[in-house]
Order: sequence, then C-alpha cells, then structure tokens
Amino acid sequence: MTFLVERRRPLASAMGIAAPPAGTVESSPEGTPRGRGGSSAPAPSPEPPAQIIPRDPNLKRPTAFTVNQLEWSPWLQPLDLAEANPKQAAALEGTRGNSPYFRLLAPDVDVLTERTATDRGIFYTPGGAPRAERELSAAATSRLNGCIYCASVHARLAAQLGKRPEDIDRLLLKGVTPGTELGLDDRWQAVVDLAVALAPTPPIATSQRHRSHQSEQRAKAK
Repeated sequence: MTFLVERRRPLASAMGIAAPPAGTVESSPEGTPRGRGGSSAPAPSPEPPAQIIPRDPNLKRPTAFTVNQLEWSPWLQPLDLAEANPKQAAALEGTRGNSPYFRLLAPDVDVLTERTATDRGIFYTPGGAPRAERELSAAATSRLNGCIYCASVHARLAAQLGKRPEDIDRLLLKGVTPGTELGLDDRWQAVVDLAVALAPTPPIATSQRHRSHQSEQRAKAK
C-alpha cells in the first residue's frame, strides 16, 4: 500500500501574496469593508478544514518499484459525492466519482479539471506515439522522480501494451540515470532518454541534444 496526501495552502500563500492577519478586514477610505479589488462585495466564506483520516497501523508502504497494482489510502477525507456542487459533480462524472483519489482532488475542482484534461492529452489523443510508448515515458519519469506508486501504474501499462515485461522490469530495477544499460532497443531507449531529459526543471532536452542522440544511434546501426 502507499499514501498520497494533498495539503492545500491558502491561495494567497500559494501565489506568494501576503494575506492580512487573521481577524482583520481591509477598509476603503470611507471605512466600508471591501475586497482586494476594491469592491464592496463580501469575501467568500473559507472552506472548512479537511478532515484527517487516522492512520491504519497495519498499512504497509512499498519499498521497491514494482509493476504490481498497489492499493492506496488518502490521509485526508475525500469529498462525499452527495455534497458535491454542480462543478465538482461534472468533474467527477463516470468512474472518477468512484475513486477516492479524484474525490480527494475535487475540493480544488479547477485543479482536478486541468489534471483530467492533461492526462487525456498525454495518453489518449489520436496520432503521435503509440500508447505503450507514452506509458513507457511516464514510467521512466516516475522512476526518475522516485514515485513508486505512479511508476507501478505506468510501468504495468507499458509492459502490458508493449508486451515487453522483461524490459520494464529492468527499467524499474536499474533506474533511468543517463548511461544506465537497460538492454532496450534503440526506439525504446530513445523514448526513455527523452523522457528523462524532459523531466528536470528546467528540462535539459534540446534540439541539439536530440540531433546528437540521433547521430549516435545511426552510428551504432552501421
């Protein structure tokens, strides 16, 4: 099993904006309470704090990368579908509403909506790389980032769709540090190399690096 916790900071804090001390109200020159934009409309009521779920003493965290399916338990109480507002309900349509992961993200519904659109854009758009290679790139990125849970999801799909479980097992075992011999064919190695080069912030993937990699691969093929 594994854990995931999403502790949200106030928006002002997350954006680097200093919030006024608790219990204070900004006023206009005339003394009328106002919002930050100068409007006289009252500020929205803050959301209630998330409920912390007590830890299960029998919960075991995984210690090694695996293609096995890992169970997952949130540390905060996910949204109850019965309490979802219309925007949250729309974001949780279909099977997403059955998942505590998506319901955990639902209180920040804009984040959930963008997360869903990003996921669909990466893995399900027509054209481009085959789905197996998209999952391979995600597995390599998760292995680089050290996320055992995410790696298990993407590695399992890459192994199933690509029908190359041995290759995926080696990737998880050895890691994806540049220069690591993974025994992959040229195309899969190129996918892994590019994913690893795109993962850092800022990314180290460049057109020049890509051309250099292509030249190396052609030299090996001769």
